[in-house]
Amino acid sequence: MKKRKIIGLLMLLLPVLAFAQASGGQVKKPVKTAQQSASAKPAKKAQAKKPAQPAKASPAKVPTKAMPKLSMAIRQFFPIWGITLNGTTWSQAEALGYEVKSVHNGGKYVEVNKGAKFCDFEEVGYFNYIYLYPDSDFPSEWKKKGFSWDNSYDKWIQVFKNLGFSIEVVMEPTLMMENGRQTLTALFIATSSDKTLEFSMDFNYGIDGNLTSSPKTLGSIIIWPKDPKEK
Repeated sequence: MKKRKIIGLLMLLLPVLAFAQASGGQVKKPVKTAQQSASAKPAKKAQAKKPAQPAKASPAKVPTKAMPKLSMAIRQFFPIWGITLNGTTWSQAEALGYEVKSVHNGGKYVEVNKGAKFCDFEEVGYFNYIYLYPDSDFPSEWKKKGFSWDNSYDKWIQVFKNLGFSIEVVMEPTLMMENGRQTLTALFIATSSDKTLEFSMDFNYGIDGNLTSSPKTLGSIIIWPKDPKEK
């Protein structure tokens, strides 16, 4: 179930990544992104609706459903750059000076700190996902917890264990060829002790080695709140 959720989320994120100015194509997804944006023709649709955009955006400033109570884990990690998962609406983000943008297949996002993206794919009116990649540095509060893009796979596992998170390995570390070189490929989900926050850690990069002990192999992170009753 978690695997399907992650694959579905990554597919949703592909159109968003088309807006990012990623340096050197760090993630392996630009080809799919280009194909999707070429085949999907909502660009014309969006143009046709341009005059109605302000009216369309205004109703969504109010959440379409009540925001859940913020859990202890969410409070430990957020707010960052002024935004809290499950706690910041579109209008509040706009008040902070962020531009709320549309994803062509539905949903909204704001871009912060060199490409980090807070997303609302269900259009509930508040942000409930965040996507991070190596160009967007971690906030100082997270660095104190051990977060660093220099960490190896092994180091990341230890960081989360030190924080009391449980680890589910979705894809065991393996080697894959990328641009004529071998890279480490792996995926694990770290879940907070209160089961209300999940970090999906996708290792598909790395230029300084391809072992689980090699630094800088993490390609991206997706973070989302979780219902503790969900299995």
